[in-house]
This record gives sequence, C-alpha cells and structure tokens, in this order.
Amino acid sequence: MTHLQAVDASPEEGRSQRRELVAELKLEMQPVVTRLGGRYTRKTMRTRSSLPVGKLPPDVLQGLLRACVPPTSSGVVIGPRYGEDAAVIDIGAKYLVAKTDPITFTEERIGWYAVHINANDIATLGARPRWFLATLLLPEGRATAKLARQIFLDILHACRALGIALCGGHTKSLPDCRDPSLWATCWGRRKNRS
Repeated sequence: MTHLQAVDASPEEGRSQRRELVAELKLEMQPVVTRLGGRYTRKTMRTRSSLPVGKLPPDVLQGLLRACVPPTSSGVVIGPRYGEDAAVIDIGAKYLVAKTDPITFTEERIGWYAVHINANDIATLGARPRWFLATLLLPEGRATAKLARQIFLDILHACRALGIALCGGHTKSLPDCRDPSLWATCWGRRKNRS
C-alpha cells in the first residue's frame, strides 16, 4: 500500500489503511531506533559528551547514515550517504534532485548564499534548479521588518536571476536565536538516463 492509496480510499477504508501504514512504518523504524541508541531526551542530551561546533565528525555522520537505507520501492537513486550533498529520486521520465542546507555563517547576503549554495549542489548532479523553499529564523529583539524584507528580497532576486521559483517557506522569530539563519530546500529536474 502507498500513501496515495490511503488518500484515494473511502473514509472508512482510508482510516484502516492509514492505521496499517503507520503500523508498518513503526515496525520499519524500530530497528533504526535501536541501532541509533534509543530515543533522545533532555537528560541524555545533557549527560552525553557534546559535539564540536560545525559539521558532525565524519565517523559520527557515517555511523548515522548507515541506518538510512531507503526502501527499494521509494525510487531513491542517490540517497543519504557521506559526501553526497543532494538526493536523486526517480519519478519516471525525469529525476527529481533535492537539496537542503542551512545558512548560518553570515547575516550579510544570507538569501543570496542560500539560493546559490543549494542551486549549485543541484546543478552538480546535472539538474536544472527549479523550485526553492526557505525557512527564515530571526533573533528575537534584533529582528526588524527591514531585516526580514532585505533577506526576502535577497532570496527573491537570487531566485529570479537563476530562473528558480520561490514557492514557499516559513518565517519565525525565536528567543534563543543569536543570528538570522536560513534553512533552504531546492529541487531540480533532469532527464532519467534509462
């Protein structure tokens, strides 16, 4: 059963199929949770040794990614693995190439960086960047409408320059946020080689 089959069913069938699907997903995820060391809680986050600032150490990341094996029916051609910055998904005559990346290292031109870094990783896999989503997190007390407008226009101008559609996103001001950060997702399409 697929997610679409559950949606297309009658209301009673749909509820039953969705319950079955959730049960299947829980069974599939149980070995992953066990292999990754169980659930995290505030207590385990406080008592375990902390990671350095920046990207995860390669051995930690590689260990996490080993548990991420997409089901063969998912159409994932390139999935989560060390050194791979984007995913490739077979959608029939085309491949969908997806990329997500946070921009946290700068306030200046943060929108430009978000669009170009994500679009570049799409292009390196031979796809044309087409769609862009942005989640903008702003620091409480420092965020102004002018700052939000500048970042938004930066994103919009960069998208237009590259022929990418800004198709959605989210904005939020957070109390524990020191600097603006932009979490972006970009998608592109390319021909399927088969």
